[in-house]
Amino acid sequence: MSIKRREPAREYLEAQESNPHWVRLREQEEATRLRRIEEERLAQAPLLDDLASVGLPVETVWHLVDMRMPYPHAVPILLAHLGRPYPARVLEGIARALAVPEARVGWNELASMFVETPVRSLKVALAGALAAAADERHLPEVLRLVRDPSHGPARLPLLEAVGKSRDARAIVALCQLEDDEDLGETAQRILRRKQRPQPKTPTGMLH
Repeated sequence: MSIKRREPAREYLEAQESNPHWVRLREQEEATRLRRIEEERLAQAPLLDDLASVGLPVETVWHLVDMRMPYPHAVPILLAHLGRPYPARVLEGIARALAVPEARVGWNELASMFVETPVRSLKVALAGALAAAADERHLPEVLRLVRDPSHGPARLPLLEAVGKSRDARAIVALCQLEDDEDLGETAQRILRRKQRPQPKTPTGMLH
């Protein structure tokens, strides 16, 4: 009859449960987390009120991110609130909620904020919004942003948008980015997916 050994991780946790210092630290971390959630909830109250006024009574802007139903009527509200001094986590939620084609009306605002923000998580979220909103008119701007190494790996969503284009300029950019420190592997993967087709005339669209 074999004796079932206890998992080391479980043994460690059980041992820590009897450690008053560890328990106190865990309680402090949980209290800090709950306090942050409450502060963010209170901070975004003006946004939530405006969303409720157009039939979207959500408890947090992050609920829009997971919503399957389109919400084009909320886009102007989200864009208006994007420039307000909300906590970074709230701004990130707004940016992620703007990752819809209808957000192209705020393209310039999204692009400017992407360039200016030093907050990596917000920059990634803004890149996602730009990628979702981009069409063929925005390709030159997308290429300019994706080629700028100062934006680091936050450019990945933009690179995926470039990969969807059939424009010859997109193929050229992907080839140029194969050696990029942050985007190289993804650029190579996209090119393999495209099977390196012959560049076409500049008539392709991002959407």
